[in-house]
Amino acid sequence: MFGKTLLSLALIMPLTALAQQADGTWRCVANGNIPIGIVAITGTNYTFTATNTAFDPVDNASNGTGTLAYDGPYLLPQDGPLVSDFGVTGHLDDNIGYLDWNNNDGNLMGCRRA
Repeated sequence: MFGKTLLSLALIMPLTALAQQADGTWRCVANGNIPIGIVAITGTNYTFTATNTAFDPVDNASNGTGTLAYDGPYLLPQDGPLVSDFGVTGHLDDNIGYLDWNNNDGNLMGCRRA
């Protein structure tokens, strides 16, 4: 029983560490360095808010909330607009403070901490 508990903790700890690294508010730009939105992450929850070119929030059908799973440096949206509107998977490189969101067509948006 004790061994299983330690194994469970060992599996949870890296997830928690990555989730903590991803936590925060990220300003995202599309190709051409054009502001597209803000992603706010807290643990396994996120909110996407579309913005204008000054990063001011705008009303948009893609605004909404969802949940994330983590796999190594990858953020895997489970639901919400990052799935339904963008179909992306995230890659976090916290060494340079960059969160990249890619879909089947390649890089959709890159984000830096706000």
